[in-house]
Amino acid sequence: MSSTLPPRTNIFGESIMRPPNWVNRSINPFTVWRSPKSSDAMDNELFELGKGLSMPDKMAPNTDNVDMTSRQYGLKGDQTPYDRMMQIMNSKDEIFGQTLREQLQELMQSDTWKDLSPGVEGIDAGGIRLQAVNRILQTRRMAAFAQVVDEFPKLKAAYNESRVKKGIAHVEGKDNLQQKAEDLLQLFNDQ
Repeated sequence: MSSTLPPRTNIFGESIMRPPNWVNRSINPFTVWRSPKSSDAMDNELFELGKGLSMPDKMAPNTDNVDMTSRQYGLKGDQTPYDRMMQIMNSKDEIFGQTLREQLQELMQSDTWKDLSPGVEGIDAGGIRLQAVNRILQTRRMAAFAQVVDEFPKLKAAYNESRVKKGIAHVEGKDNLQQKAEDLLQLFNDQ
């Protein structure tokens, strides 16, 4: 692990451990190392769904140009907006009351989970169970992003500008896009 870069993490905010050597990694791309905090029952349930849980997009929602990993939007401690969003997503605080891992474990131990369809491999991998997991992930992502936008004013400004430009371009095309966006943003700022 680099001493200058933060550790890479999984969807649960746990450090990703690399396989033991480069030969193993190059020959066996499926080498998996679990976190010491791993809960085998939940990890096995997720594995059985046949689909991985993807990391949140590094771009702000509904934008193509607001990269939340960029330091240009400021830092909170040593965290970029993306790092902070991942921390919030996985936190046990007043928003969620339990970590993402705990919330998924609770779901997978419930009677509801047993009644949900796991789908059919190759047709509907994961089925309704995967939809339930993704619903939890999406809810946490949206809440975490909303908090991050409030904590990083430069990110909020870039996000609003991108959304305004996208909306104007969608309705009116590219003619005078920059001027119309600036006018509209000025109205927001005056309020």
